[in-house]
Amino acid sequence: MARLTGDFKFTGTIDGLCFYRMYDDYFVRTKSSLTGKRFWKDRAFEGSRKSCTLLAKASTLASWFYKTYPKEKRRKGLFNEMTGRVKLWLKEGKTEQEAMLLLEQYYPFQQKEIKEKKKAKEKTKYDTVKRKEKLFIVSINKDFIPYQQKHATKRLYCLSE
Repeated sequence: MARLTGDFKFTGTIDGLCFYRMYDDYFVRTKSSLTGKRFWKDRAFEGSRKSCTLLAKASTLASWFYKTYPKEKRRKGLFNEMTGRVKLWLKEGKTEQEAMLLLEQYYPFQQKEIKEKKKAKEKTKYDTVKRKEKLFIVSINKDFIPYQQKHATKRLYCLSE
């Protein structure tokens, strides 16, 4: 790689030379002979391909676990850390189930119960109220009605313009 000097600086490829910018400087190098087709077919890259597939599996497993992890316990770089650990466990020969169990042991938390029931839609009654020369749409939930019957002087409304 050579540093590009002079007043005229650009990025791109011309006649087998790649011009690029890195760290606010411009450099030039020769174009690589490696292609994507060669990477996926050549025996020389067999280890790299195996590493790629392990990383893909590890990323999928860590992603599932990270989504169930509590938001208050998440921190910067945690997903990458989980992915790296799972990849090492898979590389050691552990199954995906064993890797998930190890991940749960390594990063313990109380898992929230997933509710499959859908919340019942609350029936709301809409009304309009004029307050200080503006009209508001008032929604009265069925939960508010018993409260209003007990406390006739107090009225609760969810106001929106």
